[in-house]
Amino acid sequence: MFVAGIWSARQARRSGTTDLRLLGYALAASLFNVAILFAFFDGLSFPIAGGMLFVLAGLCGCVRTVVGAEAVPPG
Repeated sequence: MFVAGIWSARQARRSGTTDLRLLGYALAASLFNVAILFAFFDGLSFPIAGGMLFVLAGLCGCVRTVVGAEAVPPG
């Protein structure tokens, strides 16, 4: 799950807008941080840490979807 989320957020580097690229990098770094924290403790035992994992993973997927929709020419 961590690798897929980070990969999805890193796909924002293909975006034409700077804000979307920076958002992708920020989300990838955030999810990487959560992955490192989960290596040191059982994060799913804590509701807020587990919830943050799934919120960040969902946001990473959303960024990938927005970048993909940007790349498709209208028509």
